[in-house]
Amino acid sequence: MIPGVPAQGSGPEWSARSVYPGAHAVLTVSAIAIVAVFVAVARTFPPSAPELTTVLRVAGALEFLTVVVVMKLLTGQIEPLGAGGDVALWWATHGPRALVVWALAEGTVVVGSAFWFLARDLALLIPLAGFGIGALLWMRPGRLVSG
Repeated sequence: MIPGVPAQGSGPEWSARSVYPGAHAVLTVSAIAIVAVFVAVARTFPPSAPELTTVLRVAGALEFLTVVVVMKLLTGQIEPLGAGGDVALWWATHGPRALVVWALAEGTVVVGSAFWFLARDLALLIPLAGFGIGALLWMRPGRLVSG
């Protein structure tokens, strides 16, 4: 290692090109895995709270609306990279917001899967998990950078 020279694989260039896109990939794969695990485990256990279907539907709708509003506010603050712009600087500026948006999308998948597991109501799983996975696929790193 040369004093004063950052090690290869460190610094803003490394984090810009691997940490946020890597986090997106992990969140997307884990969201899909969460649904699969809940569905697999549901084959073993009966519904825990089918009498709460209406309550869970209302809670799911409120969670969905809240996430949509927060995601819209956050994505409105993520500006596309201008022509000749620095990608590392763009990720340093907008990466944390993108990470929060992706985490909200994965959280919606978790809520939808858990609510479905409790009541076995597809009206809970399909909209919430579908929206979360769809948002993760739609708001991939390249799309956020290019606008």
